[in-house]
Amino acid sequence: MKTNPEEYLRSLGVVAKDVHQRLQQVLEYAEGISPEPIEDLFFSEYINRDGARVHESLWLFSPSHLIEARDWLSIDDLNLLPLRHNIRDLHWRSSHVDLQNGKSGTEARANLDFKAGDEVAGTLRASGVNCSQLWRLLKNSFRQNLTGSSK
Repeated sequence: MKTNPEEYLRSLGVVAKDVHQRLQQVLEYAEGISPEPIEDLFFSEYINRDGARVHESLWLFSPSHLIEARDWLSIDDLNLLPLRHNIRDLHWRSSHVDLQNGKSGTEARANLDFKAGDEVAGTLRASGVNCSQLWRLLKNSFRQNLTGSSK
């Protein structure tokens, strides 16, 4: 896997052992429905008006598929969709993200909206250091799978 799940969680300040164990369970479930090995992951999260981090979906990437695990901390709700050359639209919004170096500090915020196929849409959100992970996935997974892309 390109991103070490345990190190990634720790980089986001998530150290609770039960969350790390739950992540391993979800990865096992995802491997069971994915036609290919899971290669990367992303935790969609944002900072609310009160300054608290809100955890959303866990996104898992294989070479040609994307899996969204909604409410992954409490239930098994996995949605598999084709990724290969299936992204029709990308919209990136960010503040305080150094796009040249792919680095972000504590004030950084980013959203990536995408449309896949005719009816599927999603939003991945990031704050702080997680913005760098989202930027990397935009460049390495989403951009190369735009409809009509030759890669």
